Amino acid sequence: MQVPFLDQTFYTGPFVKPLGGADLSWIAGFAVASGMYLAGAKRGFARLSQPAPAAAPQD
Repeated sequence: MQVPFLDQTFYTGPFVKPLGGADLSWIAGFAVASGMYLAGAKRGFARLSQPAPAAAPQD
């Protein structure tokens, strides 16, 4: 995800020139990682908020 916004000596991404030469790869990487984390956290929270199955009575 960071490659199109990368501005290095060996490679310059296609979005760097329209942005005035700014290297915004860290922002793009942070945004994608945050979205993935939040999606996983919501999924885990939904699973934890379900009631646990009742235990079978022991004789």
